[in-house]
Amino acid sequence: MSTTDPALDRPRRIDVARHLLRADALRGSLAFQAQPSLRNSCLAGFQAALTVAIALPLFHLSPFAHLIGFAALGALVALFGRFECTKGRNRVVLLAALCQVSAVLAMSTASWLGVPPLLELLLLALACGV
Repeated sequence: MSTTDPALDRPRRIDVARHLLRADALRGSLAFQAQPSLRNSCLAGFQAALTVAIALPLFHLSPFAHLIGFAALGALVALFGRFECTKGRNRVVLLAALCQVSAVLAMSTASWLGVPPLLELLLLALACGV
């Protein structure tokens, strides 16, 4: 029975970087492909534009105009799940909204607690998966 160290089986960061920075990988990342459905893409864009058109003026006219960034986050959530079926779309949008709200809550709490800016950046980097 052989025991191998799981750390030896994982790829190193430099190996991953070499793999991602190959010429064919870069060409594939930069290539344009046809939309799966132009109708769905247009509807998703219209939905996001309508969300912005409603939310941003309302926040601008409100006494809480400094919270306009939250309206912009709502517009981003409207784009998630646009190619999901009707059942799955609500779940995807809910999960996206929860992720965004929890990220804003965590960074706002860190700022409210008086965390130094360097530590805030470190928390942000950790939350982004660096």
